[in-house]
Amino acid sequence: MNIILFSKDRPQQLELLLRSMKKFFKEFSSNQIKILYKFSNFKFSEGYDLLKKMHDDKNILYFNEIKDFQSSLIYLFDKTQKYTVFFVDDNIFKEPFSIEDKEFEYFKNNTDILTLSLRLHPRLNYCYPANVKMTCPKFLNEYNVFEWRGLSGDFGYPLSLDGHIYLTSYIYYYILSFRYYGPNSLESQMASNPVPLSKMMCYNKSIIMNLPLNKVQDFNNNVHGNISADYLNDQFLNGKIIDLTSFEGFENSSCHQELPVNFIKIPKTTTSLV
Repeated sequence: MNIILFSKDRPQQLELLLRSMKKFFKEFSSNQIKILYKFSNFKFSEGYDLLKKMHDDKNILYFNEIKDFQSSLIYLFDKTQKYTVFFVDDNIFKEPFSIEDKEFEYFKNNTDILTLSLRLHPRLNYCYPANVKMTCPKFLNEYNVFEWRGLSGDFGYPLSLDGHIYLTSYIYYYILSFRYYGPNSLESQMASNPVPLSKMMCYNKSIIMNLPLNKVQDFNNNVHGNISADYLNDQFLNGKIIDLTSFEGFENSSCHQELPVNFIKIPKTTTSLV
């Protein structure tokens, strides 16, 4: 499976994502994790250097976006992998996930389903980016399969880079053929040109959530919190990381949810991170 993480100026938040993946993703160490990152100044570069020392696992590959985003993504994208999932650096894993889950098995055996969403769950009632209330869709079976067309908010948004698993054959066309400049513009192209499949599915509990503490891109005016990337990076360089425990098992009402963060000291050994 292609597992690709996007990051810009957020080594602190990317560290939290990796730490949470190691804890909750059963097959983390047996999958290649590719990280495409960029930074806008030397201090963020220092942050990523620290991150790479903390998470120097052999299965994690770091790619500095030296050229443009699209050519970098095409370079690291492996079209021979059957499945593809993207994550962004302000995602957090908060529930267990395995490719042996019955949900994943069902998804593999039903190719008419566009995506298995790791961020949706039946009790979501609010879409944070659009500031609209959401109503749970009518599920077609016990695997939370539903028709996404005509739905509001995140239930009607299948082509997301936040933890949606796809058949690679559905996604590679976007990667290769459309013109885009970063994760947001790629997602915009995908959302504007959806694959003609009307079904999605999700878990009973969302596996991941998005912690929108700040904004580091200028593609759109997404709503966000007020904890700057500079502040978080300074804390990181001063030996503090975000505590994961307050997010574990959290019952989020929105895919994106602002929550307070607490800091802990970076452990002396990486084995004590998870």
